[in-house]
Amino acid sequence: MDEEKLLTEIQILKEENKKLRQLLTKYGYIFEETKLTPDEKMKIYRSYFKGRDDIYAIFYKQSVFPACYNRTKGNCYYEKGHKVCSKCNNSSFIPLTDNVIRNHICKPNQSVGLYPLLKDNTCYFLAIDFDEDDWFDAMLSVYRVAKRYGIDSLMERSKSGNGGHLWIFFDNNIYASYVRKLGFFLLDKAMKVNKRITFKSFDRLFPNQDIMPIGGFGNLIALPMQYDAINNNKNTLFIGEDGKLVNNQFIHLANIKKTSLLKVEEICQKNTERVFNNNISEEIVVKFNNEIKIIEGTMLKIYRLNLNALTLNTIKKVASMWNQEYFLFQNMHRPIYHMADVVRILICKIKVKT
Repeated sequence: MDEEKLLTEIQILKEENKKLRQLLTKYGYIFEETKLTPDEKMKIYRSYFKGRDDIYAIFYKQSVFPACYNRTKGNCYYEKGHKVCSKCNNSSFIPLTDNVIRNHICKPNQSVGLYPLLKDNTCYFLAIDFDEDDWFDAMLSVYRVAKRYGIDSLMERSKSGNGGHLWIFFDNNIYASYVRKLGFFLLDKAMKVNKRITFKSFDRLFPNQDIMPIGGFGNLIALPMQYDAINNNKNTLFIGEDGKLVNNQFIHLANIKKTSLLKVEEICQKNTERVFNNNISEEIVVKFNNEIKIIEGTMLKIYRLNLNALTLNTIKKVASMWNQEYFLFQNMHRPIYHMADVVRILICKIKVKT
C-alpha cells in the first residue's frame, strides 16, 4: 500500500473517530482530554450529589450541625447545650448553594455535609459507608456485585483514609425504602462472596431512614472533594478498582451512569425477598461446607477459618432477625439514630471465632 493510500485511510479513520466521539458526547460521555470550565464542574458535581437544598451541615472541630444564620447571635439553641436544632424556634437555616459547594472544594475549614433524605421520603443517591480494617476489600466486593447487576457506582476514599463510601446515583428521586432495599440486596450478595463483610454495614446506609422523622432531617453524609482532606493526604477523592486515585476526578464522576427507577424496581421485586427472610434455597445447598466446627459452652462458638462465604453468611442470617423496633420507629416518624443496632439483632448467643 503506497503512502497516498495510507494517508487517505488515516483521514477516513479520523472522520469516523470524530463522528463516534460526537455520538458518545450526545449520550453524556466525556473524554479524558476534555477541558471543563469551573461552571461545568459545578454542574456535574451538583447533578450527582443531590439532597436537600434548603439546609446543609457544617463541620466544626468535633461537632457537626445545620448551618444557621442565627448560630452566632446569642439565641442559638445548639450553643445553649440542647444540640437539637430541629426544635429551635430561632432557627434560620442557610440554603445549600453553588457558592457553599465551591468553598467546600476550594477553601480551608469549609467542609459541608448533605442531608440525602428529601421531605417526601425520596432521595437521589444511595451511599454505603465502609470503615473496618478491610474497608476497601469489602467496598470493592459490593462495587463488583453492583456492576454485575448493571449498576454503576463510585468509590471514594473517606476523610481519614481508613474507610470509604460507595455511591450509587439515580436519574430521578426514588423512595428511600426502595433505595435501601437495593442496598440491602447488594450487601447481602457481597457477603456471599466476601465473608469479611458484616451486618454492621447494613446500618451504615445513606439515607439511614425510609421515612423522615417528625421534626428531624434524617442522617447526613460528608460530601467528597473536601479541600482540607485533599490537601492533607489526598482523601475524599474517587478511586478505581486498584485502590488508586483516578485521573481527572470530575470527568470520572461525569461518566458514572445513573441508575433508573425501572432498574431499582426490577432488582427489588425479583431479588430482595431473600434478604428479608431466612429461607435457604435448596439449589445452593451443595455449595455449603460439609463440616462446621462448633464448641458449646456459655456461648455457641463457631470457628469460621475454613468456612466459605456462603456458609458463614447463612449462619449469620439464621442467627438474626430484623429489629422490629426499627420499623416501629420508622412508621411513627421517630428518629432512629440512638438505636444500637437499627437493622438486625441477634436472637441467640453465637460467637464466630477466627
